[in-house]
Amino acid sequence: MHGGNAQHGYGGDVEIRSGSGIGTSSGSLYMGTTDAGLNGTSGNIYVLSGESTFGPSGSLSMGSGNSTLGQSGDIEILVGRSYTHDGGKIDIIGGTATNFSTSGGSIKVLSGASDEYSSGTLALLTANAGSFGASGSISIESGASNSGDTGVISIQTGYAGSGVAGNITMSVGESEMARSGELHLRAGDSSALRGEGGDIYVNAGSASNDESHGGGKSGGNIIMQGGHAAGGTESDDAGNVNIFGGSAKAGKLT
Repeated sequence: MHGGNAQHGYGGDVEIRSGSGIGTSSGSLYMGTTDAGLNGTSGNIYVLSGESTFGPSGSLSMGSGNSTLGQSGDIEILVGRSYTHDGGKIDIIGGTATNFSTSGGSIKVLSGASDEYSSGTLALLTANAGSFGASGSISIESGASNSGDTGVISIQTGYAGSGVAGNITMSVGESEMARSGELHLRAGDSSALRGEGGDIYVNAGSASNDESHGGGKSGGNIIMQGGHAAGGTESDDAGNVNIFGGSAKAGKLT
């Protein structure tokens, strides 16, 4: 089934719709391949727009409809269960640009807005581990670059006009039977001739209102504290706070 061809105008559209229900629900639309035989694989489903020589290729849009008095429909993308092999992957990849002066396509994940109340939450997490495995890792990194700068990773909370700006919390999970994990914050190395390693800045927030009466009160504090030891023996020591300068092969130590 395909739309009609056109020599000078636009080609014909193809529209597949389920039936409407007067006072009840509209019909569902199912698209799927048949189950595989004993030694085969089930068929693939391809949904893609056509290629274009001079103009943009067509967009691919998938969304649920608006709802006036009820909740709008969910969109769920999931991979089927595997009983003897690893589960299948989900890859979301922006478009590649081959022209010298163009950039690759972006990927944007945005939660829903609300006209009156809170915006939606965005959760990025891996599933819990099984009885004998480890839970999955989460990696956030920018790509490598041969001649230019690599991309920046920016994590920040939004501006608050009359409320409190959101916190940023980085913490390692609790361990019941073994030592808990560590938290590493490390600047980049430089292997260049006369290069310098990256700096780490820890800055508390400023009270930036400069009115002479009723202006900013106090700048934020920087608090560094060792861990608490709840054991009852003399060898159960609280954690230390150690600050060391770097080593130098020929120059001065700081």
